[in-house]
Amino acid sequence: LMKMAPARLRLNWIKIPKNFGIVRMLALEEALLRHDPTHSNWFVTANGPVEPTVILGLSGKPEKLINISKCLNKGLTYDPDANEI
Repeated sequence: LMKMAPARLRLNWIKIPKNFGIVRMLALEEALLRHDPTHSNWFVTANGPVEPTVILGLSGKPEKLINISKCLNKGLTYDPDANEI
């Protein structure tokens, strides 16, 4: 039997600035996923959001997945319409 060399994975890495915003970062990730004609592998990193952030998918139900009152008591804000860039 012939041994085959392991395949090398090509990874494209994008470092975005901290103030880029989590919603814009998610939009960038989605654009890469849906519109990259080469279907490349992307690694998108940031130093973290400027402020604590919770992001749910389209089907996420905040009232079922997050203790909203506890978050509000810790100083977090809740914006149910924050789905735009």
